[in-house]
Amino acid sequence: MLMRNITLPTGPYDWHPERVPVMVTRRRRAQLAEIMTRHGLDGLVVTGSTFDDGAIAWATGFTPKLGAGFAVVPREGDPRLLFSGGPGMTPSARKLTWIDTVAALRGIRLDITETVPAPQRWGLCADAGLSARDRRALPADLHDVTDDVTRARGLIEPECRPLVDAGIVALARVESTLLQSGPRTRWAARLDAERALFDAGGQDLRLRLSRMPHGAAEPVDPGDDAVPAEARIAMALRVEGYWHRVWTATGAAPQDLHACFDELLQHVAEGATPAQIATEVGRPCTIACVGHGLADADWPADAPLVAGLVVTITLQGDDTRLSLVAEVTDAAPHLLWRAAPLAV
Repeated sequence: MLMRNITLPTGPYDWHPERVPVMVTRRRRAQLAEIMTRHGLDGLVVTGSTFDDGAIAWATGFTPKLGAGFAVVPREGDPRLLFSGGPGMTPSARKLTWIDTVAALRGIRLDITETVPAPQRWGLCADAGLSARDRRALPADLHDVTDDVTRARGLIEPECRPLVDAGIVALARVESTLLQSGPRTRWAARLDAERALFDAGGQDLRLRLSRMPHGAAEPVDPGDDAVPAEARIAMALRVEGYWHRVWTATGAAPQDLHACFDELLQHVAEGATPAQIATEVGRPCTIACVGHGLADADWPADAPLVAGLVVTITLQGDDTRLSLVAEVTDAAPHLLWRAAPLAV
């Protein structure tokens, strides 16, 4: 049966040390321990869900498939991973993570509150999908360190850089396929691109086509054969937890913003913050980090861009939007990919 909308995560999600080496997992564990030490914490609870799995996937490799997941990480000692589901799902859950102790979640109060010793001070890294009921069930005095973990996820480990590069190459290939296809074959081209990406190890590809009448975007039904020649395409791709999200378009005749982009990249090279960059270039711009699980997370407006970040920069003109992917270095940013200009 043909499914127009994917209901569960797709692609290869099992942890394989040849893709995410053991040394990367140890480094992330050390980063969590450093965050705990900085805040005077004895341990950390990391939550995740099918709607927002970034933090828990970064910390444990685990991607929740059927509800919430919780990682109970002491500053010293072995962490525990608790997943939603029955004990019979434990063997499958173990394949998704490098953590040794994996168990089905019996109840938050039973499994987490009793695990966190009362005299100790623990922290919380909460996902956006954490329900109000689950939050109330957690200990009330957990110290929130979500922002600290988010910034740690923004820096791409050298061992994982090939995964990021593979995502950039895949996006360029998808863009080329969609731009070269005609309106009546665009959805078929989209499905072909998805299959090729999954075969290459991509975990999740999200493409959204929109009409652009008079600059206003309207969603296009996947079953609609009359996709217009001019269409807005929003693309998001995940490879081993690392997200790229950019915009491109077909049939656009945009205003030239390249000179403005050159000025923007100069400010990036100077280590400015996103807020300072937007002020200096005089146009709205968004700087999103291509970090682990950060598909919809913009780099904090008041935080300087540091070497090692790979960012998606989107610049808004009068009637045009441009996107590019660049790596922040100690010198000039390294341009990795520039999308086709999008008329808006």
